[in-house]
Amino acid sequence: MAMFNCPKCYKTIAELPKSGSVIAMCSDCRFKYEVVRGKLLERSTSRASGQRDNPTRHYHLKLEVQSGRAEVTEFDYRGLEEVVHAQRADDMAVVYSMRGARREELLAIHNLTTGESHGLGRPGQKSSTYAAAFGFAAGAIVFGVLVGPYPFLLALGVAGATWAGLAKLLRMFLAPVHKLPADQRSSLERTHTWLAEKLRLVEARTRVVGDIADRQRVRQRLIDLRRKMLEVGLDAYRARLASIDVALAALDRQMTLDLSLRDGYDRSIKMIEIEQEASTADELFPEDLTPVVIDKLEELKALEAQQKDLARELEANAEIEQLLRSGRSAPETA
Repeated sequence: MAMFNCPKCYKTIAELPKSGSVIAMCSDCRFKYEVVRGKLLERSTSRASGQRDNPTRHYHLKLEVQSGRAEVTEFDYRGLEEVVHAQRADDMAVVYSMRGARREELLAIHNLTTGESHGLGRPGQKSSTYAAAFGFAAGAIVFGVLVGPYPFLLALGVAGATWAGLAKLLRMFLAPVHKLPADQRSSLERTHTWLAEKLRLVEARTRVVGDIADRQRVRQRLIDLRRKMLEVGLDAYRARLASIDVALAALDRQMTLDLSLRDGYDRSIKMIEIEQEASTADELFPEDLTPVVIDKLEELKALEAQQKDLARELEANAEIEQLLRSGRSAPETA
């Protein structure tokens, strides 16, 4: 699962499809974005012509965004060193900011296969550039009018204030910030909250699945060690056998909690997905089941707290902790 965070607010605002495009708006800054995802079909670079003093490299990327449909992204980047690295079939995501229903700026290229990302712009950068240019022009005019009748420093100060104030005003006016009615903004905020919680659950599930696999390996090693001790049959091993039995019981308690957590994560993720889909058809499902989902999430948090308490309890028992640690570090046997 790949999530998209607002490049301005860093808030999780969309879940990326495996291929294709998704349009998402941030409920905080109200910038809108389009993310195009697909497998890389072609990649080429060349030095842009006519750029002797300021060399620029031209990039050409062709993505397969759906079966039989490709999309081309082209851009220039200052400097001759190649900055966007990718190979054929790499999973790529291209991010654009939007003004209304059309793309405005290319913001970033992400290689989801290698984890490499390269920023090409900032949300609203184009409007900021225009605002600065207009502000500078207005400031220059004011300076030209005042510099004769008034002292130089006074004219310069007034011109600078005019430039800064007008540029700020124009940035606010020209920025591609989208208007949202209060009810739509509230719905969007709820959607983003669910996305962030879903991401947390998926990451937690991944960790607990890894813990289950790790504990299963440790458990099997302790069982093998216990079997060898029993085969030897020395009375001197009785104390160690008792310690192994205690450690195995502790592992079983941990794994029981881990399995409950894993199943709880799966159930909660599905419930969030149901609420996300149902929210797009409010006329069919007017009942808000958010409190039910929140109750289930609170139950999960209680299980997570039990798991942490048990881990601390086992760490406090030096003998069991040593056995478990030796089980983790023991060499694999064929």
